[in-house]
Amino acid sequence: MINQNQNQNPQENMKSVVAAIRELKEDTANFFQTRYQMLLAELKQKISAVKLALPLFAVAAVFALLSLFVLTGALVFVIGQAIGIGWALLIVGVVYLIIAGACAWIGINELRSAGVAPKRTLEVLKQDQAWLQTEARSV
Repeated sequence: MINQNQNQNPQENMKSVVAAIRELKEDTANFFQTRYQMLLAELKQKISAVKLALPLFAVAAVFALLSLFVLTGALVFVIGQAIGIGWALLIVGVVYLIIAGACAWIGINELRSAGVAPKRTLEVLKQDQAWLQTEARSV
């Protein structure tokens, strides 16, 4: 019985190797293109949410600042009636500093826990890596 490889001439073998390499190249390009498109889609989704919320945060910040000025004046006036203006300014300033520090600390913790990395894309890439490693071991 004659082996199949012996029936084929070297040119046919070379053509099949070239075709396999071309197919591998196309598959690899499609693979990376798909992952790139996933990343872009996820980033666009996050950016659109930020674009919507940013003007609202700006308006809220302006009104909060105006409110803070008015309420601070009222608070200093009330405390100043009891203990003097200097002490009232010091107490209100320290309380605001403590509040600002607590808010910054909470905000930093929220950013760390939520993260800004594209989680879905990274998860798919990890799955792809595991699949490639499994395929490489089986070959």
